[in-house]
Amino acid sequence: MLPAPANAPTPEVAPVPSADGVLSAWRANQAATGRGNPASDWAARSFLARWPHSQDWADQSLAARLDLAPSTMSLLMFLMVQGWLRPGWDWLAAKKLSSFWREIEGSRLEADMSRFCDTAVIVGFTEIQAKRAASQSVGRLLIQTGRPLEALTVGDLDELAAACRAREAATGQGWRHYRSALVCAHTVLFHLDIVGKPPEPAQQPDTFEVRLADCHPNLRPAFVAYLERKLGTCRPKTVSSLATRLAHFGRFLAETDPDLV
Repeated sequence: MLPAPANAPTPEVAPVPSADGVLSAWRANQAATGRGNPASDWAARSFLARWPHSQDWADQSLAARLDLAPSTMSLLMFLMVQGWLRPGWDWLAAKKLSSFWREIEGSRLEADMSRFCDTAVIVGFTEIQAKRAASQSVGRLLIQTGRPLEALTVGDLDELAAACRAREAATGQGWRHYRSALVCAHTVLFHLDIVGKPPEPAQQPDTFEVRLADCHPNLRPAFVAYLERKLGTCRPKTVSSLATRLAHFGRFLAETDPDLV
């Protein structure tokens, strides 16, 4: 996991119940919200039997954390919303939190998320943009830092951005939606006087030459020419996605076969 920025306030550590206490609290929450099934209950019991101190799970490799059964996600979301689990920036950048808005109802996060969304609309974002950006950016920041909205920092935004860039380098998957969400978050936090500076002005996109700089030099000209021709028949977003995948493929070839002719 990435370390916390040096200038960030110390996270508030929420007291975590015993494994039995966590299981009871999760089951009570499931019952109160009309959810629960044998598969998720078995997954919760298995998880807590292996990691009775749930934060220990976050010390596993990213691959191991992503390999958990989908039925475990209900417990993980409950733990994160309660402040009992910080899963790591890398995991938060890689994982969809589909049930986020349902899980935060009545939780410590709900008021902060409502305040963020309301302010985002005042600033000029649509309600849909505000809600999407909130779950993709600030919601993840609140989970990982353990701090309230009022205590978030630019460094926290940078941590999530760094995790997204690392994910792109490792998998070739772009992070345009995260980048947009982080700009929205930065704008709103500045408007609320939580951070002292606004986001940087939007930069022009990198040229294909720059994006493919790490590709094998024998392949780069062909890749650039291909992408430039695609601009004539495809949407810019589609071509940008192709450039991301080609950059990943080109780096792989440069590392595995540097003598490629």
